[in-house]
Amino acid sequence: MSRPPNLRAHAMRITLGDRVAEGKYVGSFVLNTCSTGGGLKMSPGASTEHGLLDVVLVGKLSPAPFPGPGGPDVDRW
Repeated sequence: MSRPPNLRAHAMRITLGDRVAEGKYVGSFVLNTCSTGGGLKMSPGASTEHGLLDVVLVGKLSPAPFPGPGGPDVDRW
């Protein structure tokens, strides 16, 4: 399995309060629910009950199957 050609990582710098994430990411998500369309659980701890948003940054992808939330190339705040 090879990576589709349109999934290139782009340099990003994201600041949330006093936290900074800087690197190359293929995706970023801001969620208030645990899953995206199709049921992909990007942020299992997200909740609509507390009024907070979860930020998920997806780094480089490998040909291996997607490791799921919290994998080695996924940062979750």
